[in-house]
Amino acid sequence: MPDAYAIHTARFHRTTAQQGASLIEVLVALLILAVGGQGAMLLQAQALRVSAAAADLTHASFIAYDLLDRMRANPDALAQYAMQLDQGCHPATPGASVVQTDRNDFMHAVTCELPAGHARVQVQGPQVSIHIGWSQERLDGPGAQASLLLSTRIRGLP
Repeated sequence: MPDAYAIHTARFHRTTAQQGASLIEVLVALLILAVGGQGAMLLQAQALRVSAAAADLTHASFIAYDLLDRMRANPDALAQYAMQLDQGCHPATPGASVVQTDRNDFMHAVTCELPAGHARVQVQGPQVSIHIGWSQERLDGPGAQASLLLSTRIRGLP
């Protein structure tokens, strides 16, 4: 009988040493899963910020090309399109002329639809430059700015 007792005791001690191993494996698996989940969430948040920044650039490009098209449609009044816009929403108001309406629409689009949007339109003869800037704080942190510069020549009617 003593030999049977020794075998039983040896088996008992062997299982006792292994009792916590499965719990440790589960905890390690949970830790790996948690770190992976957190990484996926951070990646998704960064993708959303970059997507918003790309949308702002696309919108600024659309606004600038819209004004250039309006200027091409009215080349005789080209010099009247020169302007400087500071930050702060300028609501669109009906203009008395085509140029005034175009300027008001541009002012509204830049200052109200872009975050902290501002712009400068320079006209020197047929050469036109449109510079649009806006806040990029969502992506790059406080004080970050992004900008778009378009420059082209607009010819008058033959």
